[in-house]
Amino acid sequence: MGRKSNAAKIFAKNASKARQKARKSSPDPVSVTPCESDSDAEYQPKDAIQAKLMRLEKEGLIPEWDDSESEAEEDIVDEDAEAEVRNDAMLLTFVMRLREAQELMDKVEREKSALRKRPKRYQGNSERSKRRWAQQRHDMLKANPNHKFITDWFKPLKKKEASEQAMESIDLTLDDDGEDSHAEVSEPQEIDIDSAHEESDSDVSEDNEEEAEVTKEARNS
Repeated sequence: MGRKSNAAKIFAKNASKARQKARKSSPDPVSVTPCESDSDAEYQPKDAIQAKLMRLEKEGLIPEWDDSESEAEEDIVDEDAEAEVRNDAMLLTFVMRLREAQELMDKVEREKSALRKRPKRYQGNSERSKRRWAQQRHDMLKANPNHKFITDWFKPLKKKEASEQAMESIDLTLDDDGEDSHAEVSEPQEIDIDSAHEESDSDVSEDNEEEAEVTKEARNS
């Protein structure tokens, strides 16, 4: 169903006002023809309403209604309804055509990319940039032979040399740890049982002598 235009809305508003005025002045009975269908919900007395509106237009109570816009809107709605997809076969055909068009566009894009001199994605420094940097380096050394670049401070190692140095450092670390552990462990000492007994006896005799002297001093005092 088409959307009502502004003219139609104004027309309906004026019609309601004119209808009220007509009822107050001279209300005439309107013969309503019943609808052919038995349903009251579908009953719409269009002919009676149109006859009344035509009579009010002739009397000059309401402006004339130009329904050309509504007819144009109805035509547009009918054309859009006809263009809708009505079955699955048409929808499937549309999807296939769309897929073919997408594949064709992808093919054309690949062909254009193949003809490009510059790659589409970054692949590192170009040969032209490397040659330019080498020329700049040469010119700087030519102007100042004692100039030192930062790359001269570091010597790049090959993979084999780097792995050998890493293994040597690991071996040295393990050797240092082993020496420390051996140094911490003390060797067991031999104990002479006889000498131990003699030392204990001498200690006891010395203690007895000290007690005797203390007792003697106490008696003298």
